[in-house]
Amino acid sequence: MQFDENKAAEIVAKFGLKKKTIMVWRTRGAIPDRYFSEGFAIKGKTEGVLAEGERDEQAIRDIRRVFGRGYGKINVAALGRLLGADEHRFICIARKGTVPTKDEIVAIKKAINTLRVEAIKILSGMNKLRTSEIARNELKAFLSRTEINTRAFLRDEYINAKIRKWIVNIRPYPDEHDSEIIQALGVFITETNMM
Repeated sequence: MQFDENKAAEIVAKFGLKKKTIMVWRTRGAIPDRYFSEGFAIKGKTEGVLAEGERDEQAIRDIRRVFGRGYGKINVAALGRLLGADEHRFICIARKGTVPTKDEIVAIKKAINTLRVEAIKILSGMNKLRTSEIARNELKAFLSRTEINTRAFLRDEYINAKIRKWIVNIRPYPDEHDSEIIQALGVFITETNMM
């Protein structure tokens, strides 16, 4: 179809496309015909796309803050796979390119909150005088999850290497780094707070 500014803006809003799309269509002088065909849907975009007035802006800001401030501590692609969604879409949501649907907002908040509750439980077990074996096993299970990026979890590469070796049973638990691990868990809990 011949390019029309009003029609292009309407389609971008309807399908949740990026604003840059209008510039591309203007340059080409045409809007792709597929957007006008009956029943056309962009995978994962049309069902549940939030109308401009009903967006849960605070929830979207919280999600992007957690993904951004997490500095890679949460593997966004793995989180998307875990939730049964398109991992590329989750990466776009994290990079502020795509608006999540209401269902995705609920699923992301629930998944992040689950990780946060696990971290709180582990931290409370580790804050005792001596880290218990149960807390160590919970920590190992937590850091073994695909949604957790262990390399970003602890900033110190030396400690990270010890932890990764401990996770795969190559070396014993690094008792000497309990305080750094407890601090990293505390930072993770703070960064993943979704209000």
